[in-house]
Amino acid sequence: MTLSKLFVTLLIVAGLLLTACQSPVTPATQAPQPTQVSQAAQAPQPAPPAPSGTGQQLAGNVWKWTTTQMNDGSSRTPRDPNKYLIEFLADGRVAVQADCNRVSGTYTVNGNRLAITLGPSTLVACPPGSLGDEFVKQLGNIRSYFFKGENLILEIKMDSGSMIFAPSAPAGLPGTSWEVISYNNGKQAVVSLLTGTDISLNFGTDRQVSGNAGCNTYSGGYQASGNALKVGPLVSTQKACATPAGVMEQEQQYLAALQNSATFEIAGDTLTIRDASGAMQVVAKASTPAGLPGTSWKVTMYNNGKQAVVGLIAYSNVTLDFSAQGQVSGNSGCNTYSGAYETNGDQLKVGQLASTRMFCDKPAGVMDQEQQYLAALQNAATYEITGSTLTVRDAGGAMQVVATAVH
Repeated sequence: MTLSKLFVTLLIVAGLLLTACQSPVTPATQAPQPTQVSQAAQAPQPAPPAPSGTGQQLAGNVWKWTTTQMNDGSSRTPRDPNKYLIEFLADGRVAVQADCNRVSGTYTVNGNRLAITLGPSTLVACPPGSLGDEFVKQLGNIRSYFFKGENLILEIKMDSGSMIFAPSAPAGLPGTSWEVISYNNGKQAVVSLLTGTDISLNFGTDRQVSGNAGCNTYSGGYQASGNALKVGPLVSTQKACATPAGVMEQEQQYLAALQNSATFEIAGDTLTIRDASGAMQVVAKASTPAGLPGTSWKVTMYNNGKQAVVGLIAYSNVTLDFSAQGQVSGNSGCNTYSGAYETNGDQLKVGQLASTRMFCDKPAGVMDQEQQYLAALQNAATYEITGSTLTVRDAGGAMQVVATAVH
């Protein structure tokens, strides 16, 4: 073989070797096709519903604190839930009433996770026994929420307990007490009360309205729906009061104005009632609940120790006073009594009571009533003040004493 033929042969062999070393090319027909994504998978998922299945929402309601149950078995219950409120606004802000103070802040929600960040607060000194500071502290430690029936449950961090809230009725009337400041006199004028007179207005949770019209007490039914209000017909006692001059005429005009109710509005602590034409009929301010210390109470009912809560014997009078120095005293119907007491939140402990040693034979049964009342008072474990009414209960929740504030 000549040299030139040998060179050509080597080139052919080298070309074959290079071809054999190359990776095979996948035919175009075998190229993998892109995976098709379903239209349902591409669609955005709806926001999760409120964690309850009840249709309840955080925003749109004002919630009142009814109690906190801690996992160690302890609990905290405000005397007046209407003074401990929280409202979740649609723009992410939160408004809080903590007893006598107002607090603003923000909140965020992620599923059932809830974070509340509280900010500026008023700095009013609330009365003894206030749970305002504790209420605010608990709200700042919330981690989640859910609904149980109509109630809102806020769960505290570290699984330490739950705050329980009930909706504050949008009507804002059931369970409220008001002090009337002006009324329509039926002569196209809204006038203030006569000097030295007081008119009260109470809307019960039983759809009954009642109060004192300046001389006589009155009561009747009422219906509230949205901002619509219907009152009456009203009935009253039949006393005649000579002083101050004009009090009886004022009473008649006020009762007529109240029964003209067609709509109402609550702005802050002010209630305004109007007739069907929009004319103002009654203006009232929210009553300030009486405090335990510094208030004199007139006992209206007591537990007789026989599983019955009874009214006082006719023509008997029982009083109850709690001093700021921790002393309780009063008249038990015949004798005067005194002793020590302690409070912690809504808890009340009354120590052993001492009394004078008189004997009264009238009215009949007054001595038995006295002994039963003093025993009931010493059974005290908790107390609650609603408007001007004090209710004392024992450790089992049984009512022991009911009294009305004396103004």
